[in-house]
Amino acid sequence: MKMDSTIINREGIEKLLSMLPTEEERAKITEAQFANPETPLGSAEQFLLTLASISELTASCGHSNWIMKIWKRKLQSR
Repeated sequence: MKMDSTIINREGIEKLLSMLPTEEERAKITEAQFANPETPLGSAEQFLLTLASISELTASCGHSNWIMKIWKRKLQSR
């Protein structure tokens, strides 16, 4: 994964990590989606599922210190 601070900075990454849905939240959204397939998800629910689908973010969930260290090194090297 290329770290480009001109696209998203440390604060942006921290914000995204804080928004990641929990397993329970993701399960509830998915259950509601399957129970009512004719009803589209709201923008907030779709956003949460999209965030959860980003493997680089979900892999770091619970390891936000690790990704912050990488970002810090990357930003300091500039």
